[in-house]
Amino acid sequence: MLVGGKRQQTSFLNLLRQPLPALQAFLFCPGHTSAPGVYPLLLLAPLGFLPLLAPDALIFGLPSYALIALSERPIMRELGYWHSSLVLPWLMVANAIAWGRLLRWEQTFSPPHRTQWHQLLALYCLTCLLFSAWRYGLPTVHRFTHHTLPPEQAQAIRALLNRLITPDASVSATSSLVPLLAHRREIYLFPNPFQPFMWGASKEAVKEQMGQKKFPPLPPNRFLQQVMQTPVEFIALMPRTHLGPLRKTDYTALALSVLTCPAYGVIAAQDGVIILRRGADFLLGLRRLGVDASAFSEPQNLFEAVRERWRQLMGEVQ
Repeated sequence: MLVGGKRQQTSFLNLLRQPLPALQAFLFCPGHTSAPGVYPLLLLAPLGFLPLLAPDALIFGLPSYALIALSERPIMRELGYWHSSLVLPWLMVANAIAWGRLLRWEQTFSPPHRTQWHQLLALYCLTCLLFSAWRYGLPTVHRFTHHTLPPEQAQAIRALLNRLITPDASVSATSSLVPLLAHRREIYLFPNPFQPFMWGASKEAVKEQMGQKKFPPLPPNRFLQQVMQTPVEFIALMPRTHLGPLRKTDYTALALSVLTCPAYGVIAAQDGVIILRRGADFLLGLRRLGVDASAFSEPQNLFEAVRERWRQLMGEVQ
């Protein structure tokens, strides 16, 4: 705590010593997918920038905004995540105060002009709201719901996972399946724990999350060795899903290593989900996957057959 306190004090002093760079960082902070300077616009534009008319209220949200704007994690400056909720209450309070001041200002107008003033305010706020929803709201919603499954398929996947994976078993799963399996002692985001990636509260994990450090997949033989030596009971994969935090090529390479590992066998391949259990029949699992291992005498030929089947499951080939 002492070290953290010293770092916070140093950061605060740096802000006071360099006000212009600090102001630039406040106003032009880049997001994970948005350009520098867009984040404050995303917060203010739907409200027509009216909260700026109540700086005495807005200032109470400044510490929370500074925490987000000066963070090393650009993902905090994406409206689809929860971090902006730290600032939104103060924006709403400032917006209400600003409206009160604008309505009091109308007392200086004559009655006909008051009506026009009301219409102008309503048109302005409605335009800002609709433009923000069209320009930023819809793309944000699409990005976070792009891989949403139909309710029937989602319910079938949940039932499949609950039926085949015991509550106390350790599991390594892709990101879209982790929430459904999270209520257990050991749950890992694939390819963890076989190959650490974005693992724990470390600087390396932050750099990997921010894209500052590339993820080099282990060579197939070495990754296969790690899979053999790490006693995780189940592995749950989805060929067609959000692949984060992995790139498609990396995810494919690691998935193929798991599917061709004799220590695991596929116990289910349905509803877009592949479930492997440690110690299950490997050859029977390949048949469940749709690969007849008896037709391939060479390991390389078997690997190519599994690769082709995986491409079919991903929708790359018919």
